[in-house]
Amino acid sequence: MQVQHHKKYILRQAKGFTLLEMLIVLMIVSVLTSLTLTVFQSVVETKRTEFFLEQFERDLLYAQSYAINHNCAVYTYIQSEKHAYFIRDCNYNKLLERGYSNDIIVEVGTMQPIITYKNNGNAVKSGSFYFLIRKDRYKFVQLLGKGRFYVKKV
Repeated sequence: MQVQHHKKYILRQAKGFTLLEMLIVLMIVSVLTSLTLTVFQSVVETKRTEFFLEQFERDLLYAQSYAINHNCAVYTYIQSEKHAYFIRDCNYNKLLERGYSNDIIVEVGTMQPIITYKNNGNAVKSGSFYFLIRKDRYKFVQLLGKGRFYVKKV
């Protein structure tokens, strides 16, 4: 009898969590997790955009460098329907082909998305076109003269 009484006493003293307390904790954890995932997703999209724009700039610098080093004009074609751009030399040999995300749309501005560098590295035409990436719009500007260019968010 003494053992049974001792078990009842232990059960009454054992304090656990109520269902309501457990649900509140689970709700707080799920809200924090969803907020973290949302923030993380936007950071990933921003980094993808930055990577694409930086890679595009590096590829254009490569095209300029190739034109100077090989004394040959170099052409960069952006083909929106294929979601890719190509760099070709004066003999139309493919130097580079790079795809990009379907989220990126190229929009014509004051020039078609074709960039040509002469054998001295200077651009043949100046002008601009746009990259629409999700909700953001970026303007590519090719300056006439020494082949300088830049990309900025508008």
